[in-house]
Amino acid sequence: MFRPLFLTGLVLLAGAGCAEEQGPSEAIGNLQVITHSSGANPDADAYTLFVTGHGTVGIAANDTVTYTDLPIGDYSVNIGDVEGTCTVADGQNRTPYVPMGTTTVHFYVTCP
Repeated sequence: MFRPLFLTGLVLLAGAGCAEEQGPSEAIGNLQVITHSSGANPDADAYTLFVTGHGTVGIAANDTVTYTDLPIGDYSVNIGDVEGTCTVADGQNRTPYVPMGTTTVHFYVTCP
């Protein structure tokens, strides 16, 4: 009678020893967004940049913005306020996966 209870107690104690409190995740990455503008009439007032969880910021026509210490995962990246006569190669939206390390997104904007 005592033997099954004793073994059950040991199993419970062993499981409790494995359930340590988890600290903050060490899995972080960086996202670098680079704009490349070309053409005879580049966008004078530049662009806006939106990244999931980070709101909207301004970014110049040929500039780099870096977001550091991001949790690992997918992010929505959008370049906005692009003049109507300009085109963005591959569109204005990207969905990069940010792993540990640095991921870079390039926006190539051409204005005639």
